Amino acid sequence: MVLGNGIHIILLDIHIGDEDNCQALKQQFRNALQPVNLIPPDKLDVLICSFKETDTSISFVHTPGQVLQLIEEHYDKQIVFVSSGSIGQYMLPLIINMYQNVYRFYFFGSIINNYHLEFPLNYQSYLQTFNHEIDLVVQLIRDISNDIIVQGRIYLQLEDAQCAMKCFEYALQLNLNANQIDTFHNPYLKYIDELIGDENNIGLIQQAKNILK
Repeated sequence: MVLGNGIHIILLDIHIGDEDNCQALKQQFRNALQPVNLIPPDKLDVLICSFKETDTSISFVHTPGQVLQLIEEHYDKQIVFVSSGSIGQYMLPLIINMYQNVYRFYFFGSIINNYHLEFPLNYQSYLQTFNHEIDLVVQLIRDISNDIIVQGRIYLQLEDAQCAMKCFEYALQLNLNANQIDTFHNPYLKYIDELIGDENNIGLIQQAKNILK
């Protein structure tokens, strides 16, 4: 998967999506995902490494219609759909069938396991479910960081170490953000070790630096 012009996250929930509600939770999402809106654009689309910043990398909405509108507005980005299970269960089949640029789905809710069991098997393969929003945030950050690492490896193969370095640095920051939130698994080092290396392996960041020398 190539990230192209970046990632946009859409969170659908009747309560959270209201403009005046859950400001602390929304800010936690924004803080944790802050580097995402600076991912280099697709190497196939541009010949030099420039960075397209957006106003925000996440939108909070409270109606299905807003979701569809945002997906169409961000047609050139990879979309992550996050939703409470009570609404999302009806949106998932529609989005999968209509929009190929929506590539990740996360549902949350206190009875989310019931929703998950009711989906046909071909839909379950797209979906991750969580009982609590914070667990979702942590997993979402780490999943996106891995996507960015994959993008960085593509830049390394194209011998564009500068863009690769930016991807790896952003991925590292995302993992540090996740570890600040995730007190249960902290420190979670899977991607951090891949990025900075260990006594047996040269990290991806150092590999990019070696090319730049």
